[in-house]
Amino acid sequence: MAVYSVTYDLKKQGQDYSGLITKLESLNSFKYQQSAWLIKSTLTGTGVSDLLKPFIDTNDWLLVIEVINNKAGWLPKNSWLEINKLFN
Repeated sequence: MAVYSVTYDLKKQGQDYSGLITKLESLNSFKYQQSAWLIKSTLTGTGVSDLLKPFIDTNDWLLVIEVINNKAGWLPKNSWLEINKLFN
């Protein structure tokens, strides 16, 4: 399994993106910033992108990047616990 960073920029204000959020929440995932998630999956990066594509508009931006277990930053302790779970 791989861990992917999924970030997005949703362009339509007022648009209902609850389907995207519901889909992300249904995966082995953790939301660590407003539009940034980590997802652990057996899919490829393209597979994750294809899975999420139906939930965004054609003018939105989506980026999926594989993440290695080499991390640093400033986040709350509970966030680090959730992130470390994805790498175990």
